[in-house]
Amino acid sequence: MTLPESLRTPAGRRLDFKMLMEFCYNLTETDVMILEWMLEEGKGREYSVDDIKDVFNLSRATVNRVLSKLADMELIDKKKKKRNGTGRPRYVYSIDPDKMYEKLVGDITSCSAEIEHYVKKLLGK
Repeated sequence: MTLPESLRTPAGRRLDFKMLMEFCYNLTETDVMILEWMLEEGKGREYSVDDIKDVFNLSRATVNRVLSKLADMELIDKKKKKRNGTGRPRYVYSIDPDKMYEKLVGDITSCSAEIEHYVKKLLGK
């Protein structure tokens, strides 16, 4: 899947996926880079921190932080996988486009309602 290039604001400004996610969710460039990659490459697949760190040549700590943040925001799914033998369980991460769609549309709708309320108060309506 290729993400749409951009959308336009009423003033004609172009917003792409990165700008939308940075604005709505305060995501960093690295957060968006990983999320966008998972959307394009990862539907129906599970990834470990090591899988993603190898793709982007990032530190394990950075990838772990990004994936935990995205999972906490419910933009991706996090699942515990038992290891064979002993040791700490490992986590795998996946993306469900349908679930993400519902999340984004719900959040954007809620944000839009808040903006509308703010504008009404601002204009004394």
